[in-house]
Amino acid sequence: MLNGNYFEDYVMKMKLVLFGFVSLLIAGGLFWVMAPDVQAQAMRCDQFQSESIRFQGSALYTMYCQQLQGAGVGDPVILDSGFMDAVDIFGYVPGDITVCMRGEGGMIFRNKTTIPVTNEIPATTWYDGGYTCTFVNKEGILVLVSNGGSRPAPEVEVIVEEDGTVVEVTPEPASNALQNCRVNTYLGIMNLRTDPTTSGDVISWIPFNTTLTAIGKTDGWYNVIYRDTNGWLAADFVSPTGEC
Repeated sequence: MLNGNYFEDYVMKMKLVLFGFVSLLIAGGLFWVMAPDVQAQAMRCDQFQSESIRFQGSALYTMYCQQLQGAGVGDPVILDSGFMDAVDIFGYVPGDITVCMRGEGGMIFRNKTTIPVTNEIPATTWYDGGYTCTFVNKEGILVLVSNGGSRPAPEVEVIVEEDGTVVEVTPEPASNALQNCRVNTYLGIMNLRTDPTTSGDVISWIPFNTTLTAIGKTDGWYNVIYRDTNGWLAADFVSPTGEC
């Protein structure tokens, strides 16, 4: 038989153990509720509901979407670019779908079909009723950032010729020649374009972490030499050094 003192000590120890266990559960629950980077639940894209992200496409039921907080993106460089919102898209992506994210900014796509994962600038982005939109056709994480991205097209000048013909002319942006400037593609693969606009044709893809000589600069773009040609890179997504 247990004596009285031993029994009281045993009961007290059990109470302390139970108290510690309950405290741990409560602390864990509070951490889960208060954690700033808890991710939203993944669901089929045709059933996905968010006030800040919307989708449009014919095969959304074959894909899954999950809205991410900053930590879920997993790239400090992107977070330093002014993280605004992100969505992880995975599953079978049969073709172009339209993804729009609330706010005006730039888009960065973390392509998960490459090893390692690469950061890419979507070829086409546009504004639509307070949302920044682009096309997605593969698995990856689409991120909206406040720095960089698409820009409105230049205003079109309308000229009426003598015979009454109406001609629309898009003015060329002013370009400043550069003497000692180099830029590095630190965010990932980038599109080299024929013109300093997101509607310019893509000449080539510039690999990640490539340093190029810049020979000219205009509003938001660098004119660079790549192999046997030259083209334009978006200035917001390269790191310049020298007299740029």
